Amino acid sequence: MYNKSKEMWKCPKCGHRFLRPNHTHSCGRYKIGEHWIGKSKSARQLYKEFRNLVTSCGQVTVYAQKTGIIFHLKRRFALVVIRKNWIDVALCLWKPRKHPTLMKIEYFGGRCHRHWFRVTRSEDMNPAFLKLLRESCEVGC
Repeated sequence: MYNKSKEMWKCPKCGHRFLRPNHTHSCGRYKIGEHWIGKSKSARQLYKEFRNLVTSCGQVTVYAQKTGIIFHLKRRFALVVIRKNWIDVALCLWKPRKHPTLMKIEYFGGRCHRHWFRVTRSEDMNPAFLKLLRESCEVGC
C-alpha cells in the first residue's frame, strides 16, 4: 500500500526517501562525482544537458547509487548511467514507446516499462525524446 500522506519513508541507512517503508533499493552512500572517474568531458556535458531538462519536471531529487544516478519525484522515474563517451538513460513510461536511440525495454508489471536510450550527442535529446521525458516525469509523480 502506498503512503497517502506527504511523509515519505526515509531509509535509516542511506537517507533516500520512498513511498513505501523498506522499499527495495541499492542502499549505500555514493557521490555523483564518483561516476565521472575515467569518463570524457562529452559524457559529462550530455549528463548536464539531461539534468537541466529534468529540472523542468519540478522538485526533482537527484542522488547517486552504485551503478547510476537516480532522478526521483514521488517515485524514481529516470536513471542515467555514465559511460566513457556517452550516457545511457532509462525512463519509466506507461507503455512501450519508440525512439531512434531506444536500445531495449524492460517490463516490470502493471504499467511500468523502463526504456533504455543511448544518448551520444545533444541532438539525441530531440522533441520526441522530450515528450518521453515529460511522460516519465508524470510516472514519477
